[in-house]
Amino acid sequence: MRTTAVAMVMLCVMMVHADVKPQRDFNLQKFAGKWYRVGLAYDSPRFVPYRDKLKASMGMITPLTNGNVNLTMWDATPLGCVSKLYQYERTSVPGQFTYFSTREF
Repeated sequence: MRTTAVAMVMLCVMMVHADVKPQRDFNLQKFAGKWYRVGLAYDSPRFVPYRDKLKASMGMITPLTNGNVNLTMWDATPLGCVSKLYQYERTSVPGQFTYFSTREF
């Protein structure tokens, strides 16, 4: 069940445009907690040189009182552990969130 939920969130997170439906009766409180990222699939030319350096990472999904979600990710890098905070806004569909990237390419 968690595997299905992870796949659904990752698809929403990556803004894949497909007709993917969130899990029926999605419960954010049950979904919250510690998750592990064990692989990524990017075809960005800027990312390709770093593919072999990417390791598994850990994240913590924290529901907010307004229905939004914070995702804190910890990545091991050659310089040490780095954490990043991502903020996801809820949509009208339970289990579906929107992420707005502020990073420029």
